Parts: sequence; C-alpha cells; structure tokens
Amino acid sequence: GATTTTAAIPSSSSLDKKNPTSDTPSEGMLSKGKKHTMPASVGRTLINSTYDAELASLRETVSRWVIHITTDQSEQSSPPKLGLLRDLARLCNFFGRDGAISFILPQILTFLNDRKDWQLRAGLFEHLPSLCYIIGRAAT
Repeated sequence: GATTTTAAIPSSSSLDKKNPTSDTPSEGMLSKGKKHTMPASVGRTLINSTYDAELASLRETVSRWVIHITTDQSEQSSPPKLGLLRDLARLCNFFGRDGAISFILPQILTFLNDRKDWQLRAGLFEHLPSLCYIIGRAAT
C-alpha cells in the first residue's frame, strides 16, 4: 500500500490578520483545521526524478563543451583551456568525484601533450592539486 501523510492545511482566513475568524469563500474555501491526506512519496519522487534527469542532461551538455574545448587544436585554443583550469575545482564539484575521475582527469591530462604552449602545461601543474583534492588519495 501507499504511505500517506496527514497534514493540517490552514485556510487563508486563518492567515488574515484583519478578520481571523472569517471563513468566507472570498478568503478561502478550505475550512480551518481540516485534514487532507496525500501520499508522502508523490511530490518527493517527482521532484527527485526531475532533478536527477535535468542534472544528467546538464552534465551531458557541459561535458560536450569540455570535450570541444580540450580537443581543440587551433591556434586560439589555449585561452579556453586555461579558463577550464582556473575553474577546475568548480568543474569537478559539478561532475562529482566519479565524473572527475572518469571524465575530467583524462581530458585535462591531455594538456601535457601540448608541446607548443608551456603556459598551458604550467597552468595544469598549478591547478592540478585542486583536482587531486577532490578525487582523493586512492585515485591519485
């Protein structure tokens, strides 16, 4: 069976400071102190499912941007890569520990292969400790 939660829902008239005893239709149709039952899991499940689905969708979109930035080999590719490195901790928090280990770390380590831009490699070494802090000792 479904679990139900009982809650007293006050009428809008009980919130009215001018006439607290009035229960007219213009002030609200619910009677004061009337109890209504609602399944406890209905709102919570809908919100969590929607949140999880939207977060997964957002992570997918951001991961495509990160891949686009990290795999760009054009002459102007260094500034966006350096921008990713500057917000590396925030990016890892967004993807979570597992996402940082499986997605962010491999993408960021490709910056070591860039022989043309020493500043990008230096930026990697400067910001890598924030990634290591998030993913922990076991992964590093």
